[in-house]
Amino acid sequence: MWNNLKFLLPFLIIGLSFSCRTIKPVNGGAPIKILNTKKLMDSIHHHEPKMKWAKFKAEAKFTYKEEESEVTLNFRIKRDSLIWVNVSSFGVKAARAFFEKDSIKGQFEFPKKSYFFGTFEDFEKKYNITLSYFLIEDFLLGSSYINHLTEKNSAHYKKGQYHLFSHRKRKTNRVTSNKAKKSPEYIYSSWVNPRNYKCDSIAIIFPENNVEININYKEWVEKDNEYFPTKLSILFKPDNYRLDLEYKSIRFNTPLKFPRLKINENYEEIKLDEN
Repeated sequence: MWNNLKFLLPFLIIGLSFSCRTIKPVNGGAPIKILNTKKLMDSIHHHEPKMKWAKFKAEAKFTYKEEESEVTLNFRIKRDSLIWVNVSSFGVKAARAFFEKDSIKGQFEFPKKSYFFGTFEDFEKKYNITLSYFLIEDFLLGSSYINHLTEKNSAHYKKGQYHLFSHRKRKTNRVTSNKAKKSPEYIYSSWVNPRNYKCDSIAIIFPENNVEININYKEWVEKDNEYFPTKLSILFKPDNYRLDLEYKSIRFNTPLKFPRLKINENYEEIKLDEN
């Protein structure tokens, strides 16, 4: 399993307007009011996570082609600033990493002692995976990613959920089939629960490097006045890197310490430009 720890790096390192009308309740409860796109976006923003500090323990499974690795991950987050993660198996530390807005630092114990200092651009060039600090943070916190969108969005209500999207299906198909004269920077699509305004699934396509990111959130719970998913997954296409998380413990708004990396002459540097 530890021979694949370098594969773990990419994961460590994710309108139409309707008049307001009432429809029948979904699975019981009060009737739902259909919101236009602007009001829907405002409601999603209002229900986004607001905690400053977060701490999670999760059981994780990494999948790439036919290979799987199962580990325990401990996350510590200071919003908009720093993500710290400790990787262990059977209580033994295997790796530790820091993610900041402009850098990634990692320390690995298996299969040999090694370390990595670099940027998200380094990973994109090596693994063809579009990543950013805020994509990782939003994924771990169950956010919608709409705070980082620049395209105009549209929405409609379908099959008990809102479908929020940056481009219509016809445009998306033309872009993904390389028939569009000019491709957008990204194509965003999500399905939003009309009762808590949380995204159950998100898809982001980056046409320039032919990358698609699919995120799914399940089993939402209420914690300190926040709705939070306890099961999460992220899939990077076309190479099909996949990470599944199940949170075992959650804690918010307690100031945290971030243990530093301890690297000495026994650790060998990982250089992503090497084959």
